Amino acid sequence: MMGMLRHILSLRSQSRCAKNSDVIPYIRCLVRSDVRTILDIGCGKLWDNNPPSEDILLSCFNDEKYRILGIDIFPECVEWRRKNMKIGEYYLLDARQILSLLPRKFDLVLAHHLIEHLSKEDGWKLLSDVSELALKQIIIGCPIGFTDTEYAVKLHGNEYERHLSGWYAEEFERLGFKVIRIKNVILGIKLLR
Repeated sequence: MMGMLRHILSLRSQSRCAKNSDVIPYIRCLVRSDVRTILDIGCGKLWDNNPPSEDILLSCFNDEKYRILGIDIFPECVEWRRKNMKIGEYYLLDARQILSLLPRKFDLVLAHHLIEHLSKEDGWKLLSDVSELALKQIIIGCPIGFTDTEYAVKLHGNEYERHLSGWYAEEFERLGFKVIRIKNVILGIKLLR
């Protein structure tokens, strides 16, 4: 696995802004082989005619061996997932309510490009909540620091795309996450057992 990770690192392009396709090889390499149930918090959708290779669920977990539960607060994202994913269940749900509304646990809890859309206080609560819901592994991805996304809010008409907080590797490391920096993105991985 480490040899594969080194190979992926050597393939990085010179662009400073990471796309999902930059992060996806890491996720593929780092997800435990015994993961079967997945909670994707902020499952989103492909925007702006991006290809399927830019979508984490389509690229990493589009296989019948996985049982996926995806949640998002934006109705258009949930509708898109229901229409475009062959597997999984997708629901309109606020990430700040997951612990009280989800009665079960998942092998993997994934929250890529979500935590920065919450206030810092709600982000810390989310990190605590995902620790309660995950059985084997947690993967959190977010930009390094604060990014102004007003352009995306206006472009997509989605108020939830606004970033409300900035996050740094040290914050995840203090909680026991192994952190990988991929251009301008942090990918935090935590193994639970």
